[in-house]
Amino acid sequence: MRPRNRGRTLGGSLAYSLVGTGFYLITQLGVLSSLSHLRGPVAVGEFGLALALTTPLFALANMGLRTAQAVDVTEQFTFADYGGVRLVLTTLAIAACLIAGWLLAGGLHTFLVVAVVAGAKAFESVSNLAYGAFQQGGRMELVARSYAVRGTLTLAIFIGLLLAGADIVVAFLAQLAVWGAVALTLDYPRASRLASGAVVRPSLSRKCWQLLKKSAPLSGASFANNLQGSLPRLFLQWHMGLEQLGLFTAVGYFQRAGIAASNSVLHAIINRLAVLSHRDEKRSAYKIVLVLAAVFVVLGALGIYLCVAFGDVILRILFGESFVQAHMLLVIVSVSLLLRMISTLLQSMLISQQRFGAFFWAQIATLIAARRAGITQMSAELEAEQAEAVALAERASTLRELIGALSERAAAGATAAPATTDPDLPQLSPEAIELAFADPARTQPAVPFPLANGYLVPPANGVTVVDFGANDGRGGIAQGQSIVTRAEAQVLAPADGWVLYKGPYLNYGQIVILN
Repeated sequence: MRPRNRGRTLGGSLAYSLVGTGFYLITQLGVLSSLSHLRGPVAVGEFGLALALTTPLFALANMGLRTAQAVDVTEQFTFADYGGVRLVLTTLAIAACLIAGWLLAGGLHTFLVVAVVAGAKAFESVSNLAYGAFQQGGRMELVARSYAVRGTLTLAIFIGLLLAGADIVVAFLAQLAVWGAVALTLDYPRASRLASGAVVRPSLSRKCWQLLKKSAPLSGASFANNLQGSLPRLFLQWHMGLEQLGLFTAVGYFQRAGIAASNSVLHAIINRLAVLSHRDEKRSAYKIVLVLAAVFVVLGALGIYLCVAFGDVILRILFGESFVQAHMLLVIVSVSLLLRMISTLLQSMLISQQRFGAFFWAQIATLIAARRAGITQMSAELEAEQAEAVALAERASTLRELIGALSERAAAGATAAPATTDPDLPQLSPEAIELAFADPARTQPAVPFPLANGYLVPPANGVTVVDFGANDGRGGIAQGQSIVTRAEAQVLAPADGWVLYKGPYLNYGQIVILN
């Protein structure tokens, strides 16, 4: 079957796709910003955990059907076929999200947030089914209208409920209702009429199994891609709590927004690339991709500059003062985003030619390269910090001078500030303090240092030969405690803190200095 003639020009499709997606991303940023300002990092963390659990599962369930539908220029499968597969997989995704939420949420309230977000994702899947039909028919203005309606209503109702004092579960329930109404009353009927001439029900036929096998590589690539973004969030929630996850979620939104923007470009051009490939006009297709890649490079470089120069201001305005400490993370995210956008655009040629298997392995190779680049970058930063600490140790003539220099460097670098500087320290019961110190897996201070008085234990078992404040035997006053231990004894930090220096120093041997 020859591909149908599409009514929209490439420029028109790009314009509608970018405007619609851009407006929707702004409204979603408004939702996240209002959540951070009106409810704080913990609420943002609950939302971030919900996204970490639901996004990869729905990416797996979506099977890349929207993309497969857009490049199906010969209409090998019907709209009802796509709908039937989507209905079954979305049901399975909801069940998987509920199970994952129950096991990993850590509390009933957080589980409810996960459950409601999963419901909203289910209706988003219905809208994505419609968007695939709109792309296939060259009607990107319908996608833009859907985004505009969905984004505007969600933002207005969400902020209104938070200002009225509603719980965030209620606010996300309102989002679910809006997305469901738009999907079922606006998107699905329009898409069904465009693709089939009438509103049709999803159906399951033998062709659905063929569709599943054909789009499976797209599903695997999308799942691996989203899982890579979700695993750090799950790790943060497990080891550092919802507040730290909230900081990461806020910064991570910029990466999500950038990926969504680049995907909107892909959605606008993929059908045109598929038609050109079908006509064996690959040179024209390559020209489109290379021009857009150059545009991505320029915009990405500008984004990196803005994050470096004004990242702290951006975070303060959008999310509040407590999020400013994530400035450097924002810069790292902007660099990785540029690489991701270019990779996605170049891989669009494989998708347009329906070489889904090759696309899967190209995507996996990109993820591995990005992972290695991230590890290399983090290792280089850690080595640089260690080298700077060693240089300070070489210049310091006394231990007191070294500690002072390290403290100044930590303050200048805005090292993650513990609550010890807060004049309004939280009131913790003795039982709460003991329980906090009993957790050996904690990776951040569990108790402000002033409240730890009376609960600290010696760093090692042994005999105290010089106590704090006693005569040090050399005509001075001991500023610490000296303990004689057995050989190869285990030494533990007596209090929580961040490592400022580790290594040899003068005649002290191997030392560790904590902030």
